[in-house]
Amino acid sequence: MNDIDLISKFALAITLASVIGLERQFNENNETSNKSDDHVVLGIRTAVISSIIGCFAGLLGIQNPLIFGVISVAYILLLISNYIIGCLKTKDIGITTELALVYCYMLGFIIAIGSIPGNIIIAVTVVVMLFLSQKQKIHNYLSFMKKSELHAFIMYGLVALVVLPFLPNFGYTFHDIPWIDSVIEALGWNSSKLLYIELINPFKLWFIVALITGIDIAGYILERTVGANKGILLASITGGLISSTATTQSLAQQSIKNSNTNLLVSSAIFANLASYIPLIIIIAPVNSTFLGNILPIMILIMSTFLVIGLYFFIISKKFIQKSQNKSNINNVTEVFALGPALKFAGIFLVIRIISKLALLFFGSTGFLVASGFSAVTGVDAPIINIAELAMKQITVDTAIFAFLMVNTVNLIAKSIYSFIQGKKEFAIKFSLSMIITIVLSFLTLLFI
Repeated sequence: MNDIDLISKFALAITLASVIGLERQFNENNETSNKSDDHVVLGIRTAVISSIIGCFAGLLGIQNPLIFGVISVAYILLLISNYIIGCLKTKDIGITTELALVYCYMLGFIIAIGSIPGNIIIAVTVVVMLFLSQKQKIHNYLSFMKKSELHAFIMYGLVALVVLPFLPNFGYTFHDIPWIDSVIEALGWNSSKLLYIELINPFKLWFIVALITGIDIAGYILERTVGANKGILLASITGGLISSTATTQSLAQQSIKNSNTNLLVSSAIFANLASYIPLIIIIAPVNSTFLGNILPIMILIMSTFLVIGLYFFIISKKFIQKSQNKSNINNVTEVFALGPALKFAGIFLVIRIISKLALLFFGSTGFLVASGFSAVTGVDAPIINIAELAMKQITVDTAIFAFLMVNTVNLIAKSIYSFIQGKKEFAIKFSLSMIITIVLSFLTLLFI
């Protein structure tokens, strides 16, 4: 592990812990009127130190697991001692802050060992922040929970916690179909490559289902706790950090039963804006020079998304003010909808297989064609590939054009998905926004 990797790991751990610590400090300061003067606020400094200790424990534990065990036990004992002393002084038995500090410790440890992608860690931390900051609203929500809502949460638990972990995380290919070998050979195709094209990975495919339904659940909870506008926006931004494609499709599905289309379009655009943040983080260690070349383009794209997203959001607020009958998710009886998620997963699977076959048969016609096909289902893999090849096997100009083309194909694919999954009004507004962004992104070629 080089010095840059170490610095980036500590920087990410400190940044996320600082945000959590800041929230805890504000929260505890606001509640000091109900506590004794001896109450000690565990805020930003404690959270950062906890995260740093977690980082060191993770890095040292890679070489010697016993060291991680000793540090972890010592940290937990120290935290328990502080909690007991605090309870005796203040008579307050709440453990939210202590659990937040444990999360900061685990955050540092997970980042250090690199077992979970950075964008997922950021997304989960955002969700944790939201839950920490909405204490009273969450309590109020739970007191008025409906049976249908409880049923939806249980169903999602089955999807994400019971089914998903037990699915094989293994890619099945044509080679795993007993009779396909002879068919391919009879057709005279190049069996050595075709036989080993991944057709389906059950874990990854079901993860898409869990992600889409999870975004729906998260959006519903956030709407009930922080309000319709803020809730759906925050859920979409968080979802965009993980998968802007899945988030866009979730919002497209909601547009069928939600009359405030502008709010959903705004949320979809902000989800796509958020997706460029982890992309920048991924490209930086692969090829920082190439990142410097495309960063102005990415900033322009993100700025365009920001302006268009704010435009639709402002219109959506006017819609709510004029309408006495707010048609939002709170009025929808079906919180958990598995059918649309399965439909999108099926479409995603078919397109993925077609794009891989196209990549195999047309890859020889050029790098750009291959990159374009691979961008139909996502941009991370093709753009990382471009970054690795830039200034080595392809020129900078070719790499920049390839990046633009991959981005364009991906945005067009999302627009097509929105027409398949959502209401026509949503699809048209979203697609026009994507076209404007694509045109502006290509105009940057005139200046670089």
